[in-house]
Amino acid sequence: MTHKEVQQIAKNTMQVLSQTVCPGMTERELADIADKSLREQGIVSYWYHGLPALLFAGERTILSQSADEYDSTDYAFKENDIITIDLSPEVDGVWSDYARTLVLQDGKVTETAMLREGEFRNGLEAEDKLHAFLVDKARPDMSFSQLHIEIEACLTSLGYKNLDFLKNFGHSIPENVPSGSFRELENDRRTFFDTKNHSNLSSVRFFTFEPHICMHGGKFGYKREDIYTFENGRLTAI
Repeated sequence: MTHKEVQQIAKNTMQVLSQTVCPGMTERELADIADKSLREQGIVSYWYHGLPALLFAGERTILSQSADEYDSTDYAFKENDIITIDLSPEVDGVWSDYARTLVLQDGKVTETAMLREGEFRNGLEAEDKLHAFLVDKARPDMSFSQLHIEIEACLTSLGYKNLDFLKNFGHSIPENVPSGSFRELENDRRTFFDTKNHSNLSSVRFFTFEPHICMHGGKFGYKREDIYTFENGRLTAI
């Protein structure tokens, strides 16, 4: 199975979650639905610490932590609420990494353009602007560190800050990783999208862009993650 095919499974599951989530449901229940959906599509393992979904809701969306410190909770979603969901299925060493922020408005997940003006809509629009900026600026011979600096400046100009506990914007997607072998800080073959990585973007076949952001003075975090690769010299999400 290809990276694009595994990523499509994650996208399918995110669609299931957006159609299923409702007020009164808990983080734990929604994570179980993610697991069920992924398994129904043939996924039997998850590369990131065995978690089907790293899921936060409400003011917990501002949290940034490693999955080995994470557990979903019995927080019940409200009529107007926010949920960040990060999926990490893998098939035979082929990883997916896909995240979205879902906003409940009047009890239903609502697309950005249909949201009322306010912090939730502004946050989702900021994520879209960052991804558009990435595609516009990225070139194969540009270094991750150089691009990180430019994205950080764009983020600041939008009035947001980076919440990631490692201060990166993503990482490479290693290929042919044995199932269950990933161990953060111990057996981590990823290179990071940060100011310390001076290698060119073309040094890896795939990398993620996953800005986890918060408005300065805001209470909520936003996340959107896609896997990118260069096609004919232009950065493209798979």
